[in-house]
Amino acid sequence: MAGLGLKKEIKGVGIDLESFSRSVDFKIRRHVCVDSELEWLESLPTKQANRALRIIFSAKESIFKCIYPGTKTYLTFKDAAVSVNETEKNFKFIIFKSFPGIIQQGFPHGGRYSEMDKMLLTSVYI
Repeated sequence: MAGLGLKKEIKGVGIDLESFSRSVDFKIRRHVCVDSELEWLESLPTKQANRALRIIFSAKESIFKCIYPGTKTYLTFKDAAVSVNETEKNFKFIIFKSFPGIIQQGFPHGGRYSEMDKMLLTSVYI
């Protein structure tokens, strides 16, 4: 995979690919999700909640992959909050840490996701 962008404008790119075929224990939500995400998942039917958890997980993986190269700082799953828009196939996120020159704490950003052949792809850029 290759990417091209203007360094002054794009600070990072993150992409994650997950398989819907692989089983995931829904209990991981306690390690992956912040309170607002947990509330949303618990409001959904079981099958939809499992799918939504995968989107949140993959989105946070993309966020980490976007931020880490420029900061060399690890993020935990609890360092970001993701809000998924299933109709538009996108998500918004905020980071609870500040990385000067990369991203400000609490500033909203967005990403996209797509599904094809039992695969989930999420992507973000900052």
